[in-house]
Amino acid sequence: MLFVLLLIPILGAALALAIPWNRWRPWILLPTASAHLAVALWCLRHAGPGAGGRLVLDPPGRIVLLILSVLFLICSVYSIGYLRCRSELSNRVFVPCLMLFLAMTTLVNFSHHLGLM
Repeated sequence: MLFVLLLIPILGAALALAIPWNRWRPWILLPTASAHLAVALWCLRHAGPGAGGRLVLDPPGRIVLLILSVLFLICSVYSIGYLRCRSELSNRVFVPCLMLFLAMTTLVNFSHHLGLM
């Protein structure tokens, strides 16, 4: 399940890059954030070590993962309205980069290897 937490925002970013319309691209943020939060809540109870002990969710990491997921959900709700008001600007780079930021911060939260971090 640790890898699913990384794949959800990466696949969301790929989908956002594939959508050619600025109007519909921000709406991918909310399902991605909701799915990430749902899997994160599952991982808080059932997570074990993965990738040979290099990816571990320790007790402080559980708190950070919960805060990260909830904060990204709040930011995604805000971003939909913000990007609707700023429709003159292209969001082709902003939306995928926001989701890739979620994936990378999740990976840093799980990593217990300095080289991987």
